[in-house]
Amino acid sequence: MSHLDPSKMEHMEDFTSLDWCNTLLSDPSITEIPRRLQIRDSAPNTFFTKTLITDDGVRAFLALCRSGRGRPGSPTNTNTAGIELLGAETSPTSSSGTMASHDHSTKAPQPSLDDGPESLLLVSLGAGLDGGLARLHGGVTATLLDQVMGTLISYMHENVCATAELTVKYKRMVRTPCVLLCRGRIAVEKGRWIETIGSVEDGNGTVFAEGTGSFVKSKVEKLDFFITDDTVMKRFRPGRVYDTTDYELEKADTIHDLAVRLGTDADALETAVKEFNDPCDSVTAFDLMKLDVKATHGLYPNKTNWARQEF
Repeated sequence: MSHLDPSKMEHMEDFTSLDWCNTLLSDPSITEIPRRLQIRDSAPNTFFTKTLITDDGVRAFLALCRSGRGRPGSPTNTNTAGIELLGAETSPTSSSGTMASHDHSTKAPQPSLDDGPESLLLVSLGAGLDGGLARLHGGVTATLLDQVMGTLISYMHENVCATAELTVKYKRMVRTPCVLLCRGRIAVEKGRWIETIGSVEDGNGTVFAEGTGSFVKSKVEKLDFFITDDTVMKRFRPGRVYDTTDYELEKADTIHDLAVRLGTDADALETAVKEFNDPCDSVTAFDLMKLDVKATHGLYPNKTNWARQEF
C-alpha cells in the first residue's frame, strides 16, 4: 500500500534544472532508495511523504545512498541513481535557476573515502514552508535532518527506528524557494541505540545547518531453529533444547517439508543447512570455523559464536 497521494505531482524538474543535481544523479556510486523501502505500512511517515507534499511545500524529494568503505555495501533492491529515475518530468540542464541558493561563503567539508555509508536527500522546497519572509522555517530544517538520518538507519538495518534525541545547530538562514541537499551518516552503533550526524546544504558547499541525532531501532521478532537428525536429537532428551522453547518440535523427512511445517522459506532454510553441512563432507577436512562467519579469535581452541545476543 502506498502512502504517497497519487493526486499530488512532484516537481522533479526542480532537480534537473541544476547542474549540481545532475552531477549527483549521474554518480555511479550513488543508488536510489526505493519509495517502497522508505514508506512501510508499519511506519508510513505520512507527515513527510503526504502532508508536506504540496506545490509550495515539499515540491519533490529523492532519497539516495552512497555506500562507504567502512561498512558492507547497501542492501539489495536498489536502483543506480540517474536522470532516468526522475521520469518524464525533466527539463534541459542549466547552471542557474530560480530554485538555486544564493550564499556560498561557508564551505562544507568533503567526506573522506573511508567514511561509512551516507544517506543523501534531495529536496525542493517552496515558499509555503516559510518562517519569515522568503526564509525557511527552522522546524522544517530540523525535520529534514531527522528524515535523512532516520532514513539511513531504516535502510541500512532494514528496520524502522524512533527518534530519541535531535540537536540542531543553525548556521545560516535558508532562502526559499530552494533545492537542498541533506546528508546523514551513522556515527555510533550500540545494540538498538544508534547515533548519527547530518547536515543541510545547498549542493554547492554552503552549510545551512548541522545536526546530531540518536535513534532507537524497533525490536524485531525473530525465530531461531535448531535442526538435526533424529539420532542426535534423542541425545538431547531431556535437555536445554527442549526446555528453552515453547514451540512444539517438528519432524519431517526432508528440509523442504520441515520448512513447510515451520512456516518458513524452504529455499532459504535449505541454503542455510547446506552452508553448515558443506564443511562436514567426507572429503574436506573438518574446519569448525567454516560453520559460521563470526569466528571467535584469541581463544584456544577456537570457537564459533553459536549464540549471540539479538537486540
